[in-house]
Amino acid sequence: MAHPSRTALLALLLPLGLSVPAQTEPERDPPVDALGGDAFEPPSRKGEWLPIVGRGLPTEVLAEVLVKSPSGKTTTLLATLDTGNEVTLLSSSVAKRIGIEFDESTQVARIRDAHGNIRPAHRVTLPGLKLGRTWFRELDIRVLESDRDIFLVGYDVLETFDIVLAPDLGLIGLYPAGRAPVPRGSARIALRRKRAGLRVEAAAKNRQGGVVPLDLLLD
Repeated sequence: MAHPSRTALLALLLPLGLSVPAQTEPERDPPVDALGGDAFEPPSRKGEWLPIVGRGLPTEVLAEVLVKSPSGKTTTLLATLDTGNEVTLLSSSVAKRIGIEFDESTQVARIRDAHGNIRPAHRVTLPGLKLGRTWFRELDIRVLESDRDIFLVGYDVLETFDIVLAPDLGLIGLYPAGRAPVPRGSARIALRRKRAGLRVEAAAKNRQGGVVPLDLLLD
């Protein structure tokens, strides 16, 4: 009998249910990762698979990206892939390190975080950002005044891909949008793009047995 594997999240479009092949006798328990889920093989090696690196929060996915400064210098940085952020965001400390200049004359923008809070930020142009094999040129990004090292690659970049997470293997798969493999029987969930990020409609029962609609943030 085949063992069901952990469900892989197709972050932008589809949740992806995967299974491992049937095992020969004697039957053994499937391997388990540190979070308690069954390990699995990626659905296809035809996508571009990158290592998940770094030590962020348990819910963060960090990967290396290449950025190009206004001077033409390229630097490899560790970034959080954040579908909950509308645009790519740097803290001022990271921006200064890679040579992005901004001051009071820089166009000031307002950003809304995942909690709905409005914060001021500088609106600047990043000459280049490379995720995997894909370059994004003249990217309109935001710089937030902060001494912390913050680099969030937002939905403005990630909407280009179908993203498959394989945390058991420490990998993230990038496919052209709409082209990730979808096993038969996988669920499809519609996403809605709002100012505060990507949203999913859901429902849950309360203690009285009634159904309560929920508006969930895909973050």
